[in-house]
Order: sequence, then structure tokens, then C-alpha cells
Amino acid sequence: MIKSSAEIHTSFLKSAEYIVSRTPAQSHQSFMPMKLVAFDESGKNSAYVNRYQLYLQGSDYDVDKASLLGSIFKNGKYVRWSPFMNLSSIEHLKASETLPFPTGKRLQRINL
Repeated sequence: MIKSSAEIHTSFLKSAEYIVSRTPAQSHQSFMPMKLVAFDESGKNSAYVNRYQLYLQGSDYDVDKASLLGSIFKNGKYVRWSPFMNLSSIEHLKASETLPFPTGKRLQRINL
């Protein structure tokens, strides 16, 4: 039960991280990592972003749109792509995200 609680807590922390894309997109600066910090009670589908996004993404005050891309969760837990992923803490999850996607092929070590 403690392990499952730790995995759900880590998954909750991961659920606050997003990649935000701006439309109209110009180049690579139109994508930016962001983190959820608060909710509002407006009941509208709106996202408030930091004022520095204007400078970093080249946004302006016309009809720019921000689309949020989050991770996939199932039963309250972050969906793993490798059986070796560890959700016991956010530090372990960050380290696990660098694991290669399993292809079924055996990896070979290359000595340089």
C-alpha cells in the first residue's frame, strides 16, 4: 500500500508538467515546458501563462492560442514505457525517463 501511495504521489507531481505549444507557431521557440501552479474557479477552459512567455515564445496580444500536452495516466498512475521505470519518487521518475524505449532488440555495448 505504501509503494502504491508513493507511485500515485509521484504521478500527481508529474501530472503538473506540460509542454505548451503556441499557435501560430513560428519555430522551435513556439514550444515551451511549463508547470501547473494553481487552479481558478472560473469554470472556463483557459490557461494563464507567465508574462515572460511573450518574450520567450514571441507571443503577442492578438489571437494566439496555447495548447497543453500532458502525460498519460491510468488508474491514477503514470503510464510506463519500460518495466524498469521507478515511480517511488520524483527523482527516480526523472532518472527513469532517460531509459530507452524497449524495442525487443538486444543492446550491444560499444567500447570507445
